[in-house]
Amino acid sequence: MRLNSFRIPAAVIGLALLVTPVVTPAPASAETVGGNVPSRAKADKVLVYSANGYGYAGATFNWTGPGQLSDIDLLVTDQKCDSNPVWAYFRVNRTNNTFFTTGTRRYDYSGCDKEDYSTYNDLSLSDGFDIKTVQLIICVRNGPCHTGGESDRNPYLIT
Repeated sequence: MRLNSFRIPAAVIGLALLVTPVVTPAPASAETVGGNVPSRAKADKVLVYSANGYGYAGATFNWTGPGQLSDIDLLVTDQKCDSNPVWAYFRVNRTNNTFFTTGTRRYDYSGCDKEDYSTYNDLSLSDGFDIKTVQLIICVRNGPCHTGGESDRNPYLIT
């Protein structure tokens, strides 16, 4: 499948079809878990991705609190035959309008879009501040980085 000159691995397409990519806060009258979180927020997985002609990174995760997400499943794929690996990492957007990027880079060295890719499962991320949204950044050695769109807003935050 081609989309804007980059290929999305079949595993990602299947993953995207199996998850609910939208988590929206429920109205105040909705049933809650622990008194402050919509009950459906824990069940829905959020999909976030970043893509450029040289690679793709996609992740699903669950919001698990105001400053944390868990059950992160990340897929990274190198799509060029240029001997330059790609890597992905997260940009974490806080409610106080600051952000940070995660220090660990997750690599894929496969190249040429050979229908192979690297997966990183059961990751987690936490911060001492409230996390509003996250974004994925994908980079290629000796080349640029690309930042994908923001995830849906953390449903554990009071709006």
